[in-house]
Amino acid sequence: MSGHSGTAQLTNPATRQGEHFSFYMATEGESLTGQNNPRAPWVNTVAGCWDAPIPDFAETAVRWRTVPGSATAPGDFTAVTPPTDTGWNPPRPGETERICNDIHEQGCKPPRSTNPGTRPLPVPLASNSVTDEAVRSLQVELTGGKIWGDLHPPNGSAWGLNNTSFLGRRRTMHIVDDDGPTRFSLEPTLSNASGPVAYSRLEFGSSTDVWLPVFRAGSSTTAMEVDYELVGSGEHPATKGPAGAAGTDYTDLTNGTVVFPATTTNPPLGGDTGPRLSWIKIRLNWDRVGEHPETFDVNLVGHNNDGGATSTTFTILDSDGGPDNGPPPGPEMHPKGKLHHPKLNFKYPQNYPYLNEIHLFTANAKGVGYRHPDYESTWQVIFADLAIRKRYKSGKCAWWRGSGFKPGGCNSKRWFRMKDGGSEDYFLYRVKKHMPVSVGKSKVRDYKVWSRWFDRSANESTLRTGANKNRFEVTWGTKACRTNPFGRKCRPIKP
Repeated sequence: MSGHSGTAQLTNPATRQGEHFSFYMATEGESLTGQNNPRAPWVNTVAGCWDAPIPDFAETAVRWRTVPGSATAPGDFTAVTPPTDTGWNPPRPGETERICNDIHEQGCKPPRSTNPGTRPLPVPLASNSVTDEAVRSLQVELTGGKIWGDLHPPNGSAWGLNNTSFLGRRRTMHIVDDDGPTRFSLEPTLSNASGPVAYSRLEFGSSTDVWLPVFRAGSSTTAMEVDYELVGSGEHPATKGPAGAAGTDYTDLTNGTVVFPATTTNPPLGGDTGPRLSWIKIRLNWDRVGEHPETFDVNLVGHNNDGGATSTTFTILDSDGGPDNGPPPGPEMHPKGKLHHPKLNFKYPQNYPYLNEIHLFTANAKGVGYRHPDYESTWQVIFADLAIRKRYKSGKCAWWRGSGFKPGGCNSKRWFRMKDGGSEDYFLYRVKKHMPVSVGKSKVRDYKVWSRWFDRSANESTLRTGANKNRFEVTWGTKACRTNPFGRKCRPIKP
């Protein structure tokens, strides 16, 4: 995970990219100051485990600030500067209320329903009637966190940067101009509204589909389109072609045209697209051939934005031990990890609340820290799968398929994707129905759960009994779990 229980991180960006390229976006003059505004930057925390061996019901407050780039204060936004004293007294600017984000629904003191698991960071945006650059940018940065909990002093820990996540500490916010004629822009760098962000991705796994943002400035928000072209470039040009076609490196999923619908809201509130933000969608083809990094240019056509960010370069990084990459990591490299529950050979009451919340904690194969320069490009665990089997006393089997168990061969695993749990190396899946009991006269003999996960170098975890290959049983619900499902007397039976 990104850090200890209570570690704070920015969340809910308007982006389809990984953390390294995530961003917030807003329109000039848009109100992002309301406490319930879903489009403002938000902060949450790494979960504290209710049923950990040593409980830590962590609650966290954060301090934050705005960092100017091509957008500056006070012309584009009102600067936010946090307090510098050792106390805590919101609602001072740059300081939040407490946050509780336990992975279990009732794992907060008080419960999460009365102490939200996220807090907004309101950024006051300015407005004018002048035609400015299509997109100007600033950053929102966490400067420290203060934690209260079972393992902390009554008045909370000292304010510290180590109470914030290294990967989720800072995000760029792009402000789109709402004056003048319609014009389009690719994503600019923080400091230069005309300088485009350059992209690179590995040709493997969940990173194969990439969405490149296109912003639309101007006073009009009617439905509109802008064309673009993808052209191989550089010393090793990438080849465009149909998905899966031999000898091709990438596929244009939006066919040279970006569509801006005539809606009234922008992402994330309004979905994937909006009147100010849409996407060029590209699929990278994993050819399993060792080769040089390959590049192609992304150019907007008819953008009406001279001097803006209208052309950039995309680099496809090889994942098969190409000549510029050195030898592949090798079969001995496997990312590590363990299912938190269900545990091996435990018997879970049917109404035990955590039986329906399956948690997976992972660790990268190389053992490098999040600050390592190759972490995000090579060693980061990017997705995880799960399979749950119900075995009958008759010898037949069924596999969990999202809304229930479906018949299937006992040795034919039915994998499905786990969700990102909200922090690094933490994945979560919620089973929406109680599992039938497997004791007494039940037709069910037992259950088994498998998990697997992959990093950006295509390394796969290994199956290990007791870690991510666990047999378990479901017993009748207990009175203790009905009376107080989150109490200490509601627990599984150890083998």
